[in-house]
Amino acid sequence: MKKTLGILALSVIISSTSPVYAQDTIKESDDNATTNIIESVDGSKLRAAPLSDGNISAYSYGPLSSIVQKYYRGEPLLVRGSQGYYVQRLQHAINNRGYRNYGKWVEVHIAEDGIYGPATENGVRVFQQHFKEQFWADLKVDGKAGEQVWSIINFFDW
Repeated sequence: MKKTLGILALSVIISSTSPVYAQDTIKESDDNATTNIIESVDGSKLRAAPLSDGNISAYSYGPLSSIVQKYYRGEPLLVRGSQGYYVQRLQHAINNRGYRNYGKWVEVHIAEDGIYGPATENGVRVFQQHFKEQFWADLKVDGKAGEQVWSIINFFDW
């Protein structure tokens, strides 16, 4: 049984054109889990994982659907077996970066050879899990580089 132990609300304004988000921390008694939900006034929700010092990141980039709508540029869906320029671009974008993955720091090191093999697929999963935990609860973690992954890469200009 999940039981709410405490709620902390914090208003966040990113810029004059960004939606206003309130951030709630909900501590649940189930396995000492803490869920941080960032909710927009329009009802869209994002998730942020708790930091090791107990603080919560107060940053929000808006709903993932808005990021996809604005930053997806028609890149192809990449899956294991894909090859070529876009695979190499993906590998370069996610390579040699650190990610918070299931609460632990993980670095991705993959060959930038343009071949979407098991290492690239795993790197994409780590990338997806990081952004799911940190910002967008609705991000799909499937190891495939589709609209959501490309939009995040384009958004951060990697």
